[in-house]
Amino acid sequence: LFAIGSETTGKGLKLSDGTIVELDLSDVSTTAFTPGKRVQVQGTYKTVTGVERGPRQVLDVKTMVEKP
Repeated sequence: LFAIGSETTGKGLKLSDGTIVELDLSDVSTTAFTPGKRVQVQGTYKTVTGVERGPRQVLDVKTMVEKP
C-alpha cells in the first residue's frame, strides 16, 4: 500500500470481493508470514488520522494465522 506522505501502514489484506483492508500489524509477529499465502486475522477496527488522507479505518490485528 502506498499513499501521499507515506500515510499508510504499508500492509493490506485483499478480500475475496477485491476490497483491500489496511492492517496494523504492530502487535503480531510477521516472521512466519509468507507473502502470497492466505491468512486468517482477528482484530478490531480503529480510526487513524493523517494530514493528507484524513481519518480512515485500519484493522488493528491481534492474531494472524497462515492457512494451508
